[in-house]
Amino acid sequence: MKVHKSIDHYSAKERKALYVVKNAIVAHLQPLIIYCLTMHSTITVERSCFIRNKRIEEWSFDCDLLIVLSNDVILDADTKQQLEQLDDLRGKVTVILHPVDYFVQKVKERNPFFFNVHRHATVVYERG
Repeated sequence: MKVHKSIDHYSAKERKALYVVKNAIVAHLQPLIIYCLTMHSTITVERSCFIRNKRIEEWSFDCDLLIVLSNDVILDADTKQQLEQLDDLRGKVTVILHPVDYFVQKVKERNPFFFNVHRHATVVYERG
């Protein structure tokens, strides 16, 4: 159904962040596919002779994910709350949810958004 793209070119921290977020999503939603649409990570290193710790490193991460669900999934308030808490895991995580029939229909219609996701987005998870 999709083109696989590896996350091997991502940094170790990015792969770990995606792994943690993916596992949380899988535990709550049991999705069919998780696509990574965009990802942004920043490492800031501060070095100064005027502070006790001579080196301070900060890391930030945010990503946008498209989650394809089976058609019979119903999102309750608890699940929505769990999705909102994804930001607490590693950084800002934005999710877009669609049932598989809708996703497939849009890909077949060659909708620019869904067609590009299908062809070019990185597959973070696929249910076996």
